[in-house]
Amino acid sequence: MRIIPAVIAGLSILFTASSVNATTIKNLTELTGVPGYSDYRDKKGWHGAGVDDIDNQTDDITFFYLFQEETTNAGINSFGIYNFTINPDETVTTGTSLEIFNGSASATSTNLFGQITSTSTTISFDRVLGTATNSTSNVTVALDPVFGFYLDTGNGDVLYSHNVLNTNEEDSLLMFDVSDNVIQGLLGSNLLLAWEDGKGLDGGTGQSLRDFNDMVIGISDVHGVPTPATLALMGLGLLTMRAVRKRKIG
Repeated sequence: MRIIPAVIAGLSILFTASSVNATTIKNLTELTGVPGYSDYRDKKGWHGAGVDDIDNQTDDITFFYLFQEETTNAGINSFGIYNFTINPDETVTTGTSLEIFNGSASATSTNLFGQITSTSTTISFDRVLGTATNSTSNVTVALDPVFGFYLDTGNGDVLYSHNVLNTNEEDSLLMFDVSDNVIQGLLGSNLLLAWEDGKGLDGGTGQSLRDFNDMVIGISDVHGVPTPATLALMGLGLLTMRAVRKRKIG
């Protein structure tokens, strides 16, 4: 993976101050403990991302390895993307996957919010060939430019951005739209992913901390993709608003 210099203002405190019970986390302020980010809320209806198309040929996106909590899984987990199909019964079938970051290769530079470096890798999508190439590993696979995210804990558990694929359909990922690039230190990311691997335990209660900072990833040149069910609800909401408006006008 490539080590790039980053001019990071405030990263030394971002994510380090969080002690909030993650079952209540809804926005970036609650996640990080840093005030001023409450308008950035978890996109509950988003379960994937799409590449921003520039020329309908080859498009690059960059993943930034922003933070990883020092846990048992820190050196053995891995993060990647996968193609998916949403079936008529709303179940999800996974397809080809591509590893982006490997925990053992990234562990030496994960305390990034106290340093001035960040680990990154670029994925090149060839829309003509229908492939994606990891610039770091040089691995090329057949992959569509719309994908989900996975976190392999290295202990036999694989967590998916489509929570219906997880045990008890547990939501293990928070997704934030940061495409306005207002927050300093996210290296131009459009999308922020905050993972909970479920393995960190509170010594006092023995319960999972659910702090969603086991791995934090930023991604540039992408947009969030909602599930069809979310789109349907949005459409129903628009139709209802139109009906109410017509009734008021009438």
